[in-house]
Amino acid sequence: MSGSLLHTVDAHTDFYRMLLCASHQDGQTGGSSVYLRPAGRPTYTSTFGTKMVQSGSIVGIALCAECTIFGTDGDVIARVEINGSSVFTVTKGITGTGKFTAVATQAAGIDVFSSGDLLEIGWQSAATNTCLPLVVVELEFDKGKVIKMGETGFERAALFQDESVVSGF
Repeated sequence: MSGSLLHTVDAHTDFYRMLLCASHQDGQTGGSSVYLRPAGRPTYTSTFGTKMVQSGSIVGIALCAECTIFGTDGDVIARVEINGSSVFTVTKGITGTGKFTAVATQAAGIDVFSSGDLLEIGWQSAATNTCLPLVVVELEFDKGKVIKMGETGFERAALFQDESVVSGF
């Protein structure tokens, strides 16, 4: 599986966190910026992303890249966007073929989103490198909010931008 939508509840801190994962299954040849896609879902664009059903913050981003063709030293950059504007990135220098990882975290409240905002995940690699990226974004939803959902309602609403499958929030 190249990506998924996962959620957890931390009973000790009374907040809700979700991991949003996306990849580019065919690999991306450097130089251009591309959007990634969740597994089995359409590719994100600056106007198509995962619709947030409540407010919260971006608290982390991680990237894993397998570079299969190396041309020049350079950076790979993973980014998360809110409504088409880049807000949080992580960068890793690439020095050859192989697997590379990087993680960046920040406190809640820095890069915030509101209910209805779209989150998109994008990627860019150095000019002549071909990489297979996986990007994971960690979201923390505002404390005190309660989501009432069916067995898979939250996941369907987020992936399909359909608030009708989530009730009572």
